[in-house]
Amino acid sequence: MAEMLSYKSMPISWRSSYEVIPLPAGDEMGVVGFHYDLMPFKSLPSSYLGFGGYGGAVGEEGGFFTMGATLGNRFELSRRLKLDLGYHFGGGGGSGLTFPGGGMITRAHAMLEFQLGGPYWRMGVAHTDFPNTTANESSDTHLVAGLRLDSFSWRQIFDNSESVTPYQGELERYRIMPSLMHYATDDDHPMHRSGIYTGGAGENTDFNLLGIQFDHQFSHFFYNSVELYGAGGGGSDGYASISAGLGARVPLFAGLNWESKALLGLAGDGRIDTGGGLTVHLMTGLSLELSEHWYVKAMAGRMAALEGEIKADAYEIGIG
Repeated sequence: MAEMLSYKSMPISWRSSYEVIPLPAGDEMGVVGFHYDLMPFKSLPSSYLGFGGYGGAVGEEGGFFTMGATLGNRFELSRRLKLDLGYHFGGGGGSGLTFPGGGMITRAHAMLEFQLGGPYWRMGVAHTDFPNTTANESSDTHLVAGLRLDSFSWRQIFDNSESVTPYQGELERYRIMPSLMHYATDDDHPMHRSGIYTGGAGENTDFNLLGIQFDHQFSHFFYNSVELYGAGGGGSDGYASISAGLGARVPLFAGLNWESKALLGLAGDGRIDTGGGLTVHLMTGLSLELSEHWYVKAMAGRMAALEGEIKADAYEIGIG
């Protein structure tokens, strides 16, 4: 008789934030944060370890990105109200007009969380510091607003003495896929920040991005997607992006699926005019399951910077 596998849920959270950070040159930059929080400490169930980062979304310096880890604790004040204290340490950077130098960032936060419906709505303060920048002004304390969603993942239990809750149904599926993105850029407006056409003679240069996609299929038809890309050719060195959103996958026949997704992201530099950095992707296409663990995907669609000049037809292929 086959041994029945046991699984136990482990709580996780998706945490987002928005804040405005003053820049050394006197401007301001709207920054979006996105983090994946684990609660791995059995003896400290209210503590968490988060992985994520921050990126410029509003202003004129799209391309500012940092990545790092957060250690924090959520204190329960009442049934629906919590106090979140945390400290983030990371690195990254952007253009020379943000915080030039070594790229280190530290960020301490104190946030009140109120649960309304399912999500926790967050409001509080954060203190950011760029300790090894060459800029004169490197730290600031400011207001932060955000949102947190609780979820869970499943881990296999090998010790039958551990108390578990039986899991009914299929386990969630994850896909990790290296991919290539090609941007066939529009020529209506110059896409360089200096106001010139990157290809000369009224034309913008097409370019390629190399990246990786992380998909979390949470139901039969729908999945979350997080995608990271960096410049891979076409004179766009320094350009990078991170996007997240919702996708749908509909089985057709013989392992063939129709897929569509909508992504909101942060992108910039390589002096490409993405405005504050906020971008949108709308994609559709087909995927083919080659085996239980391998598949290929080809999609086409449209991307645009919501505040900048870059707009392009987007073509994506990947295998994972």
